[in-house]
Amino acid sequence: MAESDIRLDNEVVIIKGATLKSETCDFNLDNYDRRIDKDQSKLRRALVHDQQDGLTINYDQDYPGGVTIRAVNKLEGDPRNPEHKDGITVQARVLNCQGTDIQLDCKERHAFDANGNRIAGQRRALVHDFDDSLVINYGHDYPRGVKIKAVDLLEGNPSATEHADSITVKARVLNCKGTDIILDCIERHPLDNNGKRIEGQRRALVHDTDDNLTLNYLNDYTGGVKINGEVSFPSGKLKLGENVIKVTSNGASIDIAENVNVSNGKLEIRRGTSESITFAGNEIIVKRTESNYAGPYEARFELVKTVRDLQNTVMKLQNKVTQLEAKLKENKAN
Repeated sequence: MAESDIRLDNEVVIIKGATLKSETCDFNLDNYDRRIDKDQSKLRRALVHDQQDGLTINYDQDYPGGVTIRAVNKLEGDPRNPEHKDGITVQARVLNCQGTDIQLDCKERHAFDANGNRIAGQRRALVHDFDDSLVINYGHDYPRGVKIKAVDLLEGNPSATEHADSITVKARVLNCKGTDIILDCIERHPLDNNGKRIEGQRRALVHDTDDNLTLNYLNDYTGGVKINGEVSFPSGKLKLGENVIKVTSNGASIDIAENVNVSNGKLEIRRGTSESITFAGNEIIVKRTESNYAGPYEARFELVKTVRDLQNTVMKLQNKVTQLEAKLKENKAN
C-alpha cells in the first residue's frame, strides 16, 4: 500500500493517499481574484457537512455565480429519503435545460411486444424540435400514448399561422370520458335588463342519464340550436317528441300525433279513422269513409288565388254543405 504524502509544487499542493479526511464541517474554495464582490467577510463554502447530516454544495448560496456541473453521467436519489424515496427534488423557480430532449425512460415500464419482449427504443418525453415547437412524446416513443390528468386550462397559440389562438386535435377518434361538452364564450351570452351578461352553463353535448346524446342540454343556449347545410339521417327516421319524420324512397312523410301526415307534397289532416281533409296541388279533398247517415263520400274543392275566387269558393262550399245536409236528412228519413 502506498503511503500518504503532501507535496508542494510551486503554486500546486499535491495530496497523495487513499482517503483525504477532514474533520471540519466546512470546505471553503475562495480565490480573491475570482470574487464578484471583494468583501472577504462573506464566505465561500463549497462543501458543508450540514446539521441534517447531509452534504451541501454552495452552502447558503455563498457563490453568487451558482454551481455548474458538467459531463454528469448519473444522478441517484436517496432511497432513505422519507419524503421522496429514491427521488431527486429540484427546487427552483426556473429549471433551464440547454439541451433538446428530456427523456423519462424506465426499462421495467416498457410495454411488451407480441413475443413477450420489452419494446426497445427511446422514450423522449419532451423535445424542443426543429421548428421551435415543444413536442410531447416525440416520435410516438411511448407506444401507449400520453395521459394528462387534472387539467385546469389549455390555451391556444395566438401566434399560430394557421389557426391563431386555437387548439387543433388531430386524431381518428376523439374519446371524451366525461358526460358534458361545454362551449361557453361569456362575451356571447345575452344581456339582461341591466346590461349584464346572463350567467349559466352552456352544455352543448351531454351524455344524459337515459343514455341519450342531448344537444343544448336543458335549453342552456337561449338562442336554441341552428343547423346549417344538409342533414342526413341514415336510419331514415327523425323523431321530434311524439312526432316522427320518415324518409323513404318515395319521399318524406311526417306523422304528427298520428293525425297529420305530410308526404309527396300533400297535407292530410285526419279526424279519427273515418274523416280526412287533404291539401294536394290546387285542391282540397274532404273524405269520409263511413257514416251513420250515409255511405262514403268525397268532395273536391279548388284552391283560390284571389279574394273574389275565395268568396265564390266559400259560396260553393256553403251550397255543398247545404246539399250534403239535405241528403243526410233524406237518408235518415228513409
